[in-house]
Order: sequence, then C-alpha cells, then structure tokens
Amino acid sequence: MLDIDNVVVKQFTPATGPKGVLSKKQYNFGEVYMDSKMFSDVITLKNEGKSGLKITSIDYPQGVGSTIDPAVVDLDANASLDFKLSYTAALTTPQSGYVTLHTTGGDLQIKVLATKVALPDGYTFEGFENGCPPAGWTGNGWKASNYSIEGDYTAYASVTLDGASYLTTPRLDMSTGAHSVAFSAFNEFDSDEENAVPDNDVTLEFSKDGGATWSTVWESTNYNALEKVSVDLGSPASDNCLLRWAYSAVDISSDNIPETSVAFIDAIILPPLYGTGGKPAEATLVSPADKSENLYNKNITLTWRPALFADGYKLYVGSDAAATNLVNGQDLGNATSYVIASADYATTYNWKVVPYNAQGDAENATVWTFSTIADQTISTFPWTENFESGNEPPTGWNVEYDSYTKWSTTNKVNPFEGKYSASVGCNVANKSSQLVTPDFKIPAGSNLQMSFYWGNAMPVSLLKDGDGSATEPIAADNGVDACFFEVLDGGEWHQLAVLSDNSDDRYWYLETVNLAAYAGKTVTFRWRYVGHDYDNAKGVGLDLITVTTSADTKASFNATDWNAGTVNYYKTVNSTPKFSVINEGSTALTIKSAKFSTENFSTDLAAGTTIEPKKGAASLSRSARSTPRLRSTTTSLWNSMADTQSLCR
Repeated sequence: MLDIDNVVVKQFTPATGPKGVLSKKQYNFGEVYMDSKMFSDVITLKNEGKSGLKITSIDYPQGVGSTIDPAVVDLDANASLDFKLSYTAALTTPQSGYVTLHTTGGDLQIKVLATKVALPDGYTFEGFENGCPPAGWTGNGWKASNYSIEGDYTAYASVTLDGASYLTTPRLDMSTGAHSVAFSAFNEFDSDEENAVPDNDVTLEFSKDGGATWSTVWESTNYNALEKVSVDLGSPASDNCLLRWAYSAVDISSDNIPETSVAFIDAIILPPLYGTGGKPAEATLVSPADKSENLYNKNITLTWRPALFADGYKLYVGSDAAATNLVNGQDLGNATSYVIASADYATTYNWKVVPYNAQGDAENATVWTFSTIADQTISTFPWTENFESGNEPPTGWNVEYDSYTKWSTTNKVNPFEGKYSASVGCNVANKSSQLVTPDFKIPAGSNLQMSFYWGNAMPVSLLKDGDGSATEPIAADNGVDACFFEVLDGGEWHQLAVLSDNSDDRYWYLETVNLAAYAGKTVTFRWRYVGHDYDNAKGVGLDLITVTTSADTKASFNATDWNAGTVNYYKTVNSTPKFSVINEGSTALTIKSAKFSTENFSTDLAAGTTIEPKKGAASLSRSARSTPRLRSTTTSLWNSMADTQSLCR
C-alpha cells in the first residue's frame, strides 16, 4: 500500500543557457578597523543551468574586492566556484554597497555591509601585510603566512628544534592611563587521541621594564576556532613596555615525538608606540653579518630590517672611515636591500643605513664592516678546476641562489672523475642558482678554450659513455630544466651554451667553448640552472673544468689507464667498456697509427679512421669520438697493464 499527500504541481521551464546562483545575497563584515582589510566567509557561485557560465566583469564598491579571477571562470552544469570578498576600511570607503557579477547567465548581486571603527587614540594596527617581523619588531621562529585571518597575511609559529619562538613588539609607551591589547588568534591542533592537548603552549607575555622581567597575561586554550582576544594590561605607568607572543620549546627526540599545534595571530591593536611622531628608529642588520670576511667581491647584497617610523633610507658604503667613497648617502626610498655590483679585492668596507622621515634622519646609525676576498683572478694557463679541494665553494668562486635551489661543489656520489663534482637540483619551480667563477684574465692574442663535463641529472644518475653510443643532446632548453653557460663581458651576461637533455638515459657530456673572442679581456663565467618543472626536473652535474690552448685537432682518451688483470696463457681479454678517442678540436682528425710499448697489446682502432667534430663547431663543440677496444694477449701467466698508448695524428 502506498500513501501520498501534499502533491504540488508547478510549471517547469528547462534551462536554455547558463544560470548562476549565489549562496549568499548579503554579507556583513562587522566592525573593521581603519586601514585594515577583512575577508568574508566562503561564498559559492553555482551554475544551475547549462555549461558555459562565465564572468565577463565585476563591479565593486570602493574598498571591496574578491578572490575571483574572471578570466579563468568557465563553469559546467552543476559546477561551482568558492570565493571570498574583502573590505578595506578607509576614510573614503562606503560602509554599504553592492558587488555585481556580470555573467553569461545574467547579473548577480551581493550586498556588502561594514562598520568602520577608529583605533583608540594613539593605538596602532598591525596586520603583518609587510612581512614578519614588522618594522621595529623582533622575532625568532615566527613567520608570515598567506593563511590570513585579516588582510592577506598573518603571523604563525610551529614547533622547531631551536627552542622557544618569540615575536616581540617595539617599545610601548604606557606611561599614563589604563591600556589593553586586542588581537585575533587561531591555534590549529589535530590529534588521534580524544581530548588531547598539544605539548606546546602559546602565550602572550608582558614586560613593564624593557624585557628584564615578564609575566604571562594570556594563554591559548581554544583549538581550531578563531578567537577575538582582548587583554587588560592595567595602568603600567611605564614608557618602556613590551609585549611578546611565545610558542614554547618542546622536547623532540627519537624517544619523544610530540603532538604540537600551529599558532596564528593577526589584527593586533597595540598600545602607543614609544617615539611616535619623532625621528625614525635605527635600522637593524640582516646580512652580511658584521665583520664578515672573505666575501665574494661581486653582487654583494646588503640587507637590513625596516626601521620603525622610517619613510626611507640613505646608504653609505666605502673603504674610507666615513663610508662614502663607494656609495655616498644614496637615497634608496623604502628599499631594504642594495646590491654592490663589484668591489675591490682584499678590501675592508664600512657601511651604514640612515633611516629618515619628515622629522629628519635617525639619530643613531651603527657602522658595520665586511671584507672581500683576496685577488683570485686566473691568468696562468692551462688551468683546471675539478672540485677536489672539498671547499664549498672553491676559493674565489661564488654560489648565488633563490630559495632552496642551490649549487653544491662537494657532491661525492658518482663524480665524472676524482672524489667530488658540482651539482644542483630543483627544489622550487622556476627558481635559479648560479655557480660563478673567479675572474679570468685572457691573454691578448691567445686562442684558449674552456672545456667541462656536464650532465642533465644529479651525478648519481649520470652514465659515462664507455662505447660512444650516446647521442649528443640538442643545445636547447627542454622545458623541464636547463643550465645556461654564460660569460660576463662588458658588464653584461651573454649566453655561450644551453645544457639540457631530453634522453631517457642521461650521460656525462664534454662541452668545449672557444675563448678567442675574449683575448685581452677580463671576464667571468657562470653556470645558471633553472628548474621549470619541480616534479620532473632532474638537476645538473658539472665536473673537470679546464682552460687550455685551442687546437684545430685535439685528441684525448675517455680514460687514463686500463688494467687487464690476470690473463691466462695464450688467452685474450678485451677492454670493457670500450675506450673513446675524443676529438676536442674544431676540425676533423685522422688516426695515423696506434702503438703500444709491448707486443702484448693491440687495438681495433684502425689507421685512417676519421673523427669529425660537431658540425658548426668552430667556436662551440660537443666533441665527437671514436670507440676502439684494447686487447691484452699473454704468452705466460702475468698481470698486465696497458702502460703507454699514443696517437699519431
């Protein structure tokens, strides 16, 4: 038996095109402090019609934005898009208005509301939009994250091996009246244990005596929920107050794997800053460390932290006591770094940063120093760098890097020869690292060439072409990762070769570059690696770099010796793998003969064999090769070794 009731029949009109529907028609941001930016909860746009819902444009009231990129929105039937709106409070921004999405399924509107709130008199707002720690703050272990509570960034801390993490405010003036601090906090914690709490503590500490003593005024006890925190600080009657957010140290060992949280703080409303309305505070050093020695003398990057109340910075650098004969008070605007393109060898430099604002220059400016390496210019040839010193990098060399993609010159696994090679892998997509040589003073009238072995993989995966079967790769970027061999001439970098391989099997290859164009000049070389595709990039190996006199025909072996081992009476042993005769020159060479010092050795390398260089290799070549075998034949039982092999050309 089937019972039905309350049946309603309505007219239905099937969709003839896309139809957009919003999950909210109104959003209220609530109270928003002046000059701060707040995001909405997630709002969903769903296509309840046919495929092809696109956003052609969006109209926003002043101060309102969203996370939508209209150019990439193209929703199929029943597909949806999640997004957020943002509101920035300013004097001219309205407190209500409409956001209009113009779509191929019609116009859609959301009403937005906000209540602008002025900060308490003398108080300041910190939302970490310019990094962490902000200007005038100090911190260790706290960093900026785009997991935002307010604005685009927030400050966060998690467990480290370095002990407790602190984020400390600038000096605060609470000499008169009662004060408080407000902020947003989110303490993220996950555990498989019911009712578990993290092993770390997240607290706010307060000092009235410039950090000599501290008291805890707040502790996080709520997890996975946004907290709006307000802490009464009483009437400290001190102009030397500090606040600091602390993430406690945790014992980490093989016997103790702690459960810890990730702490986020944002939207801090601070009591008055000491010195507000006056000259800026002093800049603090980031790098190079004060009194640094033996810095590479090119592209020296000076970096400092933003100074409280600063509108800009003046830089002074010099080998003189006044620090003026290299950079004399250059106004850098609000930049907090400067690159010295080239400095003298074996020289001590003084430098200082003077913050300024409308009230004048900072009254204090510490003078820091650094010294550069001794002259490492290479002017005697032939020359070889095989990385066997084990130095990281070799003396006079420099490694420049972006993020975690960085050259190393102490790879021990499968170098081309010896104990070490250089190598670099892709640790972040589209980041680069440069391995830079010392200066080379190329003699006038000379005809030198630079040769080196390279492979488009980490050395552990590179093969040696023992039988000459490897095909030389095309000199072009494979789109996954590549290394660019470049020369610094006349103040600009110029490309000499592209080192990139598409092969399934990756080999060590020999690259040779003619340096005749740089005779009479002082130049610098570098290998610049870029990993485009993090998932598929294989890295690069580099070894045995030489500078020798260039020759039209120049032959070499791929190995220096061969031990045939124990060979029985009247038996023959062939070399495995084959030897290679490599043409490192620019024109074809012909084998006239191959001779040995004893009759026990022979080869299938025939007189008259021609070895061609790579086509068009007058100035650049990946050397061609012939691949003979050596044989050892004995008439008695003895250990034999090929002692001398010579090519007659």
